[in-house]
Amino acid sequence: MDKSSLTLRKIDDWSNEEVDAFIKTIGNKRWRLENWYKIRDKKRNTVNLVFNPLQELYWNERTNRDIILKARKIGFSTQCLIDDLDEAICNKNYTAFIMAHRREDVQKLFQIVHFAYDNMDPEFKPKADYYNKNELFFRDRNSRIYVGTEARSDLINRLHVSEVAFVEDAIKKMAASFEAVPEDGQIVLETTPNGVGGYFYDLYQLAAGYVEKEDEKCEFKPHFYPWYKHPEYRVKLTKVEKQQVEDGAYLNEEEEEFMSANELTHEQMKWRKIKKARLQEEFLEQYPEDDISCFLGSGHPYFCLKSLQKQLVGI
Repeated sequence: MDKSSLTLRKIDDWSNEEVDAFIKTIGNKRWRLENWYKIRDKKRNTVNLVFNPLQELYWNERTNRDIILKARKIGFSTQCLIDDLDEAICNKNYTAFIMAHRREDVQKLFQIVHFAYDNMDPEFKPKADYYNKNELFFRDRNSRIYVGTEARSDLINRLHVSEVAFVEDAIKKMAASFEAVPEDGQIVLETTPNGVGGYFYDLYQLAAGYVEKEDEKCEFKPHFYPWYKHPEYRVKLTKVEKQQVEDGAYLNEEEEEFMSANELTHEQMKWRKIKKARLQEEFLEQYPEDDISCFLGSGHPYFCLKSLQKQLVGI
C-alpha cells in the first residue's frame, strides 16, 4: 500500500485496512522519527534516525517535563532535535524552541534540523515559507521551529534546552522560558554535568530526590544515562591484553571493583582506560559514571573533592 496516498484523501474515504496502516505508520510518532527523517552518522553517512538502546530507553520513560543528565555523543541531542522538528511539522499553531548555551552552537544545532528537513520525502515534506539558518516557519499550519540563546515567543509548545548546565544566567532565562510553556506543553532539558552548584545542579538534585524542600515540588522527571550503557563504547582487546586478563594483570583493584559492580566487559574497561588517559580530570564531565561523582569531577570546584563527596553521599 502507498502510505503517502492516505494524506491526499479524506479520512471518510479510507478503508479499515488503510486506517490501520495509518495508525502504524504516519500516525505513529516513533515510526515517523525513524522513517521520515535523515541524520548524519559518526561515519558521515546519511541514514535514517534509528534509536539506539539508550534512546529507546528514554523514549519509553519520557514525560512532558524531562531533565536528562548524560554522557557525550550518545544521541540525545539529535533525538530531541528531530522530535522538535516532527512536532512543528505535525501540529497546527505550534512553536518549538531550541535553546543553545552558546551563540556558536546555535547554527550547529539547527544544522541537524535543516538536514532532516531537507532530506524528507517530498510527498510528506511541508513547504517552509520562512527558511533561514535559525528558523523554519510553515504557514499552512502556522507552526515554527527556531533556535537561539533566548526565547522570543509569547507561547512555546515545546522547549528543548541543550547543555543546560552551561547556560549563562540560567535562572533568569529558564524562568522566562518555562512560563511561556503551557501545562500541556513539553520541556526537555539535556546536558553533560558542569560541577557542583548552579541552576542545573540544584534542579537535578531536587528532581532526583537528593535534597528536599518543603516549599518546592519539582515537576521534572530525572533521567541519568552513564557512558557504559551505550553499546558503542568498547574497544577490542589485543592478544597481549587478553593474556593480561587471563593472568589477572589487566585491571587494577579500582577497575576490578568498578567492572564487577556495573557488570561490564573488559572491552568496555579498555575504552574507559583510553578515555581516562586522554581526558584526565575531564573524564567524568564528558562521560559520567554515576549522578553524584560526575558533578564532583567536572567544572572547577573550589572545595576539596573528597570532602564534597562525603557530604553529598552521606558517608
